[in-house]
Amino acid sequence: MPASELWDKQPMFIFVVRRPGCQFCRAHAVLIGHTKLLLSKLGFGFAAVVASKRQDEIEGFGQKAWMGKIYTDDKFAFLTALGGNEVRKHR
Repeated sequence: MPASELWDKQPMFIFVVRRPGCQFCRAHAVLIGHTKLLLSKLGFGFAAVVASKRQDEIEGFGQKAWMGKIYTDDKFAFLTALGGNEVRKHR
């Protein structure tokens, strides 16, 4: 699906996750979840874009950390677009 469909009906809070099995990423997802009620009242939707091919990590992320829609980006297209046509990595 085109990424623009994520925000075509309402403003969206999009959490982009490169490693859904990472405990740091999961902790951030839980913290973001605490603001979900407030932002939902303001009309925001919530979604996570997970750049991973590991289904077990994605399922664990959805069960333990993220309470919302999860879209998989197994070809890293969304992540690449955000990085100016390359996947940005911490060096």
